Amino acid sequence: MLFGRGEPGAAIAVASGNGGALCTATVDSQGDWSCTVTTDLADGEQTFVPTASDRAGRSTVGASVAVTLDTTPPRTPTVTAVTQPTAIGEESPTLSGRADAGDSVTVTGGDGTVLCSANVLGGAWSCTGWVSSGPLRVVATDRAARSSPAVMVPATDLRVELDLPDRIVDTGVATIVVRSNDSGASGVVVTLTLPEGFAAAGEATGAQCTGENTVTCSLDRQITPAAPPVGPNGQPVSLVPAGDLGGSAMVTVPLRAAVLCRSGPVSGTGRASVTNKALDLDRTNNSVTDSSTLVEGGTGCQAVPSNDPKGASAFLYIGLLLGSLGLTVGLGGWAWARRSDRLG
Repeated sequence: MLFGRGEPGAAIAVASGNGGALCTATVDSQGDWSCTVTTDLADGEQTFVPTASDRAGRSTVGASVAVTLDTTPPRTPTVTAVTQPTAIGEESPTLSGRADAGDSVTVTGGDGTVLCSANVLGGAWSCTGWVSSGPLRVVATDRAARSSPAVMVPATDLRVELDLPDRIVDTGVATIVVRSNDSGASGVVVTLTLPEGFAAAGEATGAQCTGENTVTCSLDRQITPAAPPVGPNGQPVSLVPAGDLGGSAMVTVPLRAAVLCRSGPVSGTGRASVTNKALDLDRTNNSVTDSSTLVEGGTGCQAVPSNDPKGASAFLYIGLLLGSLGLTVGLGGWAWARRSDRLG
């Protein structure tokens, strides 16, 4: 719409720079006029030339006005980084990305609440806000209030379950289950700190894992949707909100007891985190400890509980016996010690 001023009662005709008619109007009693251009104009520089005519047919050409038209919506912003809060329970992440200079970027949560907004400076934007639900929606808006297509940022709630075998003599398997209320969660990483005296015996199944004592596994895109409950008629039934069904991924890590001469409970810890431009909404339940595993002595090495005086006496007796048998048994003791070294 074009606006201007003129002599009350005068007829206004607005033409483009090349002479094409665009719109007409009549100046009101206050000296104001306006008209709407119904012709499609191309983006770029346009010139508008107003001409006023009175009742006697006399015409006056007004000053031309040059403007630059931009009818293209802003480009979709990008999200280059999502910085998870460092303190557990603190849910104010920082999102950063790129967008067209001069635009503004707004981030909203899954419930439509605006979390944060920022102006784009030098092509970059960044803002921090409290998150209660996901996924997050990131939109750029230009000066003409036009909005870009949205970018969605996954936001999930990870839950970790760690299961160590009840009893290990030589080897066993640790199982880690990561559950998510969002089956589309991406960039999930699991870290398992093995109990003292244990090491990974081989490659874990279910994910790409590295490390021997601290095993780090990538579950990116491996969380699968959970099957909905099925009723008596075989039809799916919804007993819980759809968002709580989520999905899960499982990793099994083969373990070996590097130190076999011990007996007692040991514990391992597991933790999950989200990377790759995604958020974990509630990290308070993403670290678990299992202390139910009992490690016993393996072949060739007797386990001696620290609170068993009989066991301590037995080792003392063996030591005295070796000392009384002389050089030959001393060599045998050296061989026994070397075997213990290999076991440890």
